[in-house]
Amino acid sequence: MNSDHFESRAREALRPAAAAPDPHQDRVVLAAAREAAAEIRERRRGSRRQWWVPASVAAAVGVVAIGLWSAVEQPEEDTMRGISGGSVLPSSGATLSTPPERFDWEDQSGATGYRLTLRTADARVVWQSPTSHDSHVEVPQSVRFANGATYLWTVQYEGPVMSGSLGPFSFRLAPN
Repeated sequence: MNSDHFESRAREALRPAAAAPDPHQDRVVLAAAREAAAEIRERRRGSRRQWWVPASVAAAVGVVAIGLWSAVEQPEEDTMRGISGGSVLPSSGATLSTPPERFDWEDQSGATGYRLTLRTADARVVWQSPTSHDSHVEVPQSVRFANGATYLWTVQYEGPVMSGSLGPFSFRLAPN
């Protein structure tokens, strides 16, 4: 029963009678209401069943896509730090027996200047290099390192079109 048909039947049934209430009219109104309620329930029941099919298909496609993506060999690139693996010295996470005398990193395309910042593990700045055009800096003798301490270092770079940063990288000095 479509909604237009229901509405017209309901209006006919609800027309006021000139006489006293009619039990037949009450039965007609109740029957029309039951029929409309059954139709609404059936529509709801059908719509509940239909949503899970596309959702299941979407979930299956997602699982397959993730499986395929993870099966493809990913390049060894540390995108969070902006470098390819193994191209910084000292290596991130390394334990060194002596303080580093030099920091090296990968050249960044279009970069015209680099500045290294060395920090303690609690983010206190130990030393900041002057801006350099080279992808390495020498550590001055005046920089003091503590045995057993962990250090973090970052490199900010700038160019005519872009700027960015590399790191943070960490290293630890072995205790004596």
